[in-house]
Amino acid sequence: ILPILDKYVNTTNKKILDIGCGSGTLSLYLASKGNTVHGIDISKRAVYTSNKSAKELGLKNVSFEVLDFP
Repeated sequence: ILPILDKYVNTTNKKILDIGCGSGTLSLYLASKGNTVHGIDISKRAVYTSNKSAKELGLKNVSFEVLDFP
C-alpha cells in the first residue's frame, strides 16, 4: 500500500484524516513524510497505542482520537 500512498500523497504539508486508523501505522508513515495527520478509530486501545508510538517516534504533526465515524 505504501507505493500507492506515495503516488497520491507525493508532497508534504498536506492535511490528512485517517478514518479507521487502527494502530496508526499509515498515519505515522504519512506524518513522517511531513504531513499533518489526524487519525480516528473507535478502539480506545488502538488510539492509545497510536499516541504512544507517535510520542516514541517524536512526531508532533500527528494526533489520534477515539471517535465513531457514522
